Amino acid sequence: MGERTGKIYEFDGFRLDPDERTLMHGDEPVTLTPKVFDLLVLFAENPGRLLEKEWIIGQLWQDSFVEEANLNVNVSTLRRALGETPNEHRFVETIPRRGYRFVAEVKESGPVESTTPQDSATYTLPREFPRWLIALAAAVLVIGTGAALLYFRSSAADVGTTAVHTIAVLPFKPLVKDQGDEALEIGMADALITKLGSLEQITVRPTGAVSKYRTGDTDPLTAGRELQVDAVLDGKIQRADNKVRVTVQLLRVSDGSTIWAGSFDDFFSNIFAVQDSISERMLSSMSLKLSGKEKSLLAKRSTENTEAYSLYLQARYFHEQISEEGSKKALVFYRAALQKDPEYALVYAAMTGALIHLANLNIERDANLQAARDSAAKAVELDPNLAEAYEARATIKEALDWDFAGAEADFKRAVELDPRSSDAHYSYSILLSILGRHDAAIAEIEAARKTNPIAGYIQSEVARTYVRARRYDDALREIRKAVEMEPDNNGARSILIRIYLYRNEPAEARKELDAWPGLSENGRKIFGAEIDLRTDQRARGIKVIREYLANRTLGNTLADAAIYYVRIGDLDAAFIALEAGLKRRDPLMVVVATEPEFDIIRNDPRFIDIERRMNLTVAGSGT
Repeated sequence: MGERTGKIYEFDGFRLDPDERTLMHGDEPVTLTPKVFDLLVLFAENPGRLLEKEWIIGQLWQDSFVEEANLNVNVSTLRRALGETPNEHRFVETIPRRGYRFVAEVKESGPVESTTPQDSATYTLPREFPRWLIALAAAVLVIGTGAALLYFRSSAADVGTTAVHTIAVLPFKPLVKDQGDEALEIGMADALITKLGSLEQITVRPTGAVSKYRTGDTDPLTAGRELQVDAVLDGKIQRADNKVRVTVQLLRVSDGSTIWAGSFDDFFSNIFAVQDSISERMLSSMSLKLSGKEKSLLAKRSTENTEAYSLYLQARYFHEQISEEGSKKALVFYRAALQKDPEYALVYAAMTGALIHLANLNIERDANLQAARDSAAKAVELDPNLAEAYEARATIKEALDWDFAGAEADFKRAVELDPRSSDAHYSYSILLSILGRHDAAIAEIEAARKTNPIAGYIQSEVARTYVRARRYDDALREIRKAVEMEPDNNGARSILIRIYLYRNEPAEARKELDAWPGLSENGRKIFGAEIDLRTDQRARGIKVIREYLANRTLGNTLADAAIYYVRIGDLDAAFIALEAGLKRRDPLMVVVATEPEFDIIRNDPRFIDIERRMNLTVAGSGT
């Protein structure tokens, strides 16, 4: 930077002295870091002029290579130091994709030589960082108050030109052992996954696929091979007081080479810029050229409030524990997040699931169900382009209101908004399957499996979809894959046994039961009784199941109880349970349309009337 001898700049109550390197606001000194001070001098020397980003970077970091994020952070820090709020442009105006303009009226003590570039139009400007990555950083970097400084180092190796088509973002690990923040670590990964998942050029494994790597010391390349991806983003994060440090590396799974690596230090108020840099550099290292639609999707933020985002991460951490205590704690954090940002649509969408879970546990059932309805509706109202909002509302319409046409419209909208979402395809497939539209259901569940091919729950649902279509051979093939993928998955093994029973092969079902590791004694007893019902030991099976039904707490499982009554031939008791489930709006009642167990009573007028009252006009026999 050139000499600035003897020049004083005054603007809006501030007095800037480049020679003395002081900034005064009235009689109070304003502390700035050296680079932020130099940035302010550039602005004061060139009031009202557009200063292009590349030129500013060249002036401030003449002898080193830095990222555009460094400039973004310093501008943000300067704005705060001058007292400019995020929605104001009292001092600095951002010119999208180009640079900045200092818009305050500046008075100077004498002539000053401008350092504006003479041929700024000849500069090739770097693409402005996507705003969505800025929003993502909120999840990650929680660091305190005061001036924020981003320090970035990155490197990219010449590792060949093999394209990256699939990627997994692994849960971040703590830089210092035993000083981790699991909510922050998985939240960092989830934030990146959500945004990168909107890109059409790459497939990103969903959070559910990578969450099992949050604990343990699995090698990232081993995880990458298990996840069947071309590259993995492996990162570490450490939060200390009001600062955070992040290190990341993008690894090619085939040979372990480093495609790109970087490290970051920042304050929480600047976490958006850090996330920006991570994603921008990662996409650049993969030589991706984004379409206008992709850029638009990446620019979307869930919230502008970093505190709200941090609370949302805590809520999700507890929510995913799928327990009464976890759901209760999640709601505390969800509501705290909404206090920080009352228009946080994603929070309302997520809250719906926690509320339904508590209602299904008979905890303030009516109040929680109504709150779930209100929450889902509010999510759609606040953000009509949020896929998760439509998924939440569709779930309410399907399971509680039995408004299947409305549910389908919402699921369709969710898929349109986020066609890469395995969750949206998964949920929509279940609705189609319930309605007996089996070919369409199979197409949707296959779309979910394509995005997340290693998810055991999706693989199991593929088998269930074939069961509802009465395609038992196909179901058997698919459920065996699920058991191979996750040998300890009790749900998959239970489906396997029942498929053999649907095929009237009790001997094969017995073999699978005997080979089922880790099954509880009571579970083994009940499944054994179900098998007995298909053999000459039927009387023994009936006795065991009657004892089971007499001793269990039915709660919201009235439809499930009806299935057991049908199995033992007590049809009157089955209809009593179904009527109770109908009155109570048992969420499991939706299975009556396609559950094979009900095939023997489908033509019973009482059953037909139940389907009519539930708005289920399609029988489950494959029509």
